[in-house]
Amino acid sequence: MKVTTNLTRKDFIKVNFILVPKRRSNYFAVLIVLSVLLFERIPSVMACPYTVSMLISEGVIALLQSILFMFVMSLLGSIMVVVMSNKSGIFSQNEITISEQGISSKTKLSEATIKWQLVKSIQSVKSSYLVINLSTGNFIIPKRDFDSEQTFEEFTKQATLYWNNANGELKEDK
Repeated sequence: MKVTTNLTRKDFIKVNFILVPKRRSNYFAVLIVLSVLLFERIPSVMACPYTVSMLISEGVIALLQSILFMFVMSLLGSIMVVVMSNKSGIFSQNEITISEQGISSKTKLSEATIKWQLVKSIQSVKSSYLVINLSTGNFIIPKRDFDSEQTFEEFTKQATLYWNNANGELKEDK
């Protein structure tokens, strides 16, 4: 099966922002930032008598700062990709083909085939995008680039079937 996509910068930022809470690595970053923020406050907590409610509020503030940091860093990363990319790269016409061997991408600049074993997951995002997650990035396929909703669903099911077969187990898209 084949689809020709025209991913826009807006699509890229939107999907990456939506995926922020679904990335496990972001929670690791939140824990690190949260730890730093909490340990930064320890000397001030020891110096003056805090009540339990004050300690809880300090913890909640540090958690909110960590979550905000996670979203800001993800957004900045997406913006950097948008700014650094040229018009012949990911934001140009991209022919994506799926087969039993893997997912192939062909643009003006490059051609590549990724084996299904290297795909981490396949998911539908906000019912408007199909995202095929790799350890190095994502294939983002806008639903609008398909002839019909039925074609989008067939492509999604076929990609999921190929992926499941290649990985030797049944995995559901998230």
